[in-house]
Amino acid sequence: MRLWIIESIGRILAGEEFTYEDFGIQPSQGWEEIESKSAFISPERNPAHAAWIKLQQWVDDADIRAKDPRYGETRKEELRYLLEKIEADPAARQS
Repeated sequence: MRLWIIESIGRILAGEEFTYEDFGIQPSQGWEEIESKSAFISPERNPAHAAWIKLQQWVDDADIRAKDPRYGETRKEELRYLLEKIEADPAARQS
């Protein structure tokens, strides 16, 4: 799951399309490696779970991004930040 998140964010940052169909083909296994233990999902404590939520929001907000490019760039920066946090996490290097 973590690798799918990293690859998906990479596609978005590279300017590739990421749609509901892309989100729908996420792995069916591996959720336990990113799932937060708390109802509050902190980007600092669990950037992978926060990134998964941002990917879902990305596909949900396609119409907003089409109308407002600045909004899209803001969302990309959030994904970039989370990607950096995920890649800096020792657990990410093990999966």
